[in-house]
Amino acid sequence: LQLDSFSGGRSFVVDDEVVIAEIMHRVLGDARYDVVCAFGGPEALRVTADQSFDLVLLDVNMPGLDGWHVLDELLQRDAGLPVIMVSGYAKQAEAEERGARGLIQKPFDSSVMLAAVKDHVRSN
Repeated sequence: LQLDSFSGGRSFVVDDEVVIAEIMHRVLGDARYDVVCAFGGPEALRVTADQSFDLVLLDVNMPGLDGWHVLDELLQRDAGLPVIMVSGYAKQAEAEERGARGLIQKPFDSSVMLAAVKDHVRSN
């Protein structure tokens, strides 16, 4: 995928693994997305309480407050918010049944992630 095929947008990355969040941040930033990161469920809910995003990439397996609980809360606040789950274990069908727009399977490569983002980012 060519970077010029992306128009950008404001994305929110949530992953308790800092290295994974940093990789997603770098890939999205290189594709001219404005990116904010959080490193767990409670932090994700604090950040989204007063900021809006065009897309959320949300890890499923996080200690304390997992991604499914964060997804439920985010969709209660904004039913139209595009959320893509990220997991090495969850299944696409489960993610969609719970209200996510899709699932990126870990480990992923940047082109797969960017394609999913491009397909689901909310345009302003």
